[in-house]
Amino acid sequence: MKSKTTLKTIMLPIAILFLVLSSCIDEYNRFSAYEDNSLLDNFFRTVQSYEEKVIIDNQSISTIYTDHNAVITIPANAFADLNGNVVSGEVEFTYLDIIDQSLIMLYHVPTISSGEMIESAGVFRLSAQQSGVELQLVEKIKIQLPSENPVDDMRLFYGEESENDQFDWQVVSSTGSELGWEQVTINEWNIPDSLNGFGFGYEFLVDSLTWINCDRFSNIPEDEQTSVCVSLPDEFTNKNTAVYIVFNDIKSVIGLYGDPQKMLFCDSYESCPVGYGVTFVVISSREDGTYRLGIKETVLEKDHEESIELEEKTIQEILDILGMF
Repeated sequence: MKSKTTLKTIMLPIAILFLVLSSCIDEYNRFSAYEDNSLLDNFFRTVQSYEEKVIIDNQSISTIYTDHNAVITIPANAFADLNGNVVSGEVEFTYLDIIDQSLIMLYHVPTISSGEMIESAGVFRLSAQQSGVELQLVEKIKIQLPSENPVDDMRLFYGEESENDQFDWQVVSSTGSELGWEQVTINEWNIPDSLNGFGFGYEFLVDSLTWINCDRFSNIPEDEQTSVCVSLPDEFTNKNTAVYIVFNDIKSVIGLYGDPQKMLFCDSYESCPVGYGVTFVVISSREDGTYRLGIKETVLEKDHEESIELEEKTIQEILDILGMF
């Protein structure tokens, strides 16, 4: 009897330890309604390195030609401190211009506006500092965005984080507001030292240092929209994995978010168009410092659910593969 009592005494703490460890493992693997994306955040902080910085004189007009042949024209006295006082001297101006779908994924700015899919001609992010202090914009900046085949229904959108931490694009309305300018026009402009001597495409003004998108609504009929979900192996959850739908023939990217009830990654708005060719992209960051990538091309069907397998990749391999989009 004594030996049995001793065995119970030994086994009890072992059983408790096993339950604790099992709970920890389960907590790491399972979906959660409250996301802790620290693993993913580390990955994206590493790869989000495409911004350009230039020093400009705030009292002079500045013209910047980006690597994607966009033109950013900053008027004199465009920047002020947060109290509204126009600053003098040098300003550090930072810009990011995104033409490719790969950077839309890497910067978490999917092309959704209040649940509607939009098609992007180009994304920008602007900011300005003086002596490390953030500045605000008090004069409008002009952006000229090249396009070989511009369309006449493009709109201007500003980006923001929504309440559930999902990025959303809000259309800028000039009707009845203080903005009072034609949002996006199609124009031609001169480019000094260019072989062609001119650019052609979209032209618009912005009055905020923020995320900016030149887009149009896809206008998919409601009866042609569908839900889309992705099923992954159990260890890939909304805590360590990002999932995107990249459209093959239009410049749109939709993010799929972890659903703790379904244990799937799903389109929150069920706004994906049936019959479109897409590529699913899955990126996962692991606790051991390794990364996984999954790529799968298909055509969207009604009530679409996709299963995807992931393979271990280095960061550079992931960037090289995403560079195809």
